[in-house]
Amino acid sequence: MTNMRKFEFICCCFAALTMVSCGGDENDDDPVDLTVASSPKAFNYVTTVGNAAGFVSDAPRYEVVFDNNSKKAVVTMENIKLSESDEPKSYRFIDVPWTQGDGGKAKVIDVKSIVPDGYSNVVFDELDIIYYGEEKMIDNVDCRGLAVEYEVNGTANVTMVPYRMVCGGTTETLNTMTSKKFVSTKTVYTIDLDPSTMTADVTVSNASFDAAMPALRDMLFEDVNLVLSDGGFELHSPQFIPSIAGTPYPSYAISNFYVDAEFDSDMELRFRCMKVFSVEADLSSIYSPVN
Repeated sequence: MTNMRKFEFICCCFAALTMVSCGGDENDDDPVDLTVASSPKAFNYVTTVGNAAGFVSDAPRYEVVFDNNSKKAVVTMENIKLSESDEPKSYRFIDVPWTQGDGGKAKVIDVKSIVPDGYSNVVFDELDIIYYGEEKMIDNVDCRGLAVEYEVNGTANVTMVPYRMVCGGTTETLNTMTSKKFVSTKTVYTIDLDPSTMTADVTVSNASFDAAMPALRDMLFEDVNLVLSDGGFELHSPQFIPSIAGTPYPSYAISNFYVDAEFDSDMELRFRCMKVFSVEADLSSIYSPVN
């Protein structure tokens, strides 16, 4: 290549690079500021019109890319079934508006009637997503919060349900013999759901029912009855014997165990221990361990 041709080639390359870096509208100089939310290991609970009971669809995948400048998001859903006979499908939504919620801690999508990209016969009548993306350590576990629920074509309601939730908050215990109350913010409840058996295991960490009582090692409540519903679930059991470090402890017998969880709000938990301690907890139900 002659020197003249080399010079022309270099000039052309410089011009092309200049167009790439400077071209576009006046907002191209804004720095890219994106937040990416990915679903934990989860299943979908799907209810359909005309069916008394819903069904479980395993391993859905959700990703939401929030643009913090434009306040728009791209939502991607994969391996989605809207009826038991469906083949899994994927959906993608672009330019979805979102707002800040919970005092700026959460990113919230609340959209009525939106059509996924490339579809004309599928309408999501409601699309509700909540994301808590700030690092949150619960009992030394790195957690994030993502809730997804939507209604499609007026016939199917879908709720994403994490297999594992790590729930912190406030636990209040009443000693029914002395009428004294004890409040703990250190007690943590890890809930593992098994939709195949419709049961759950609940691990209680840093359990303490009285100010003079040292915190117990992890208590395990096994095979608690699970009831799934649109937007959440319930756990209940009339009585059972918890175990600590693999050993059953009849002296800590649990009765009247009940949990009411809504993914777009809080979780209420209550039970009685040793027939003396009446325990009530107000917890967050949205956090799961980071994959």
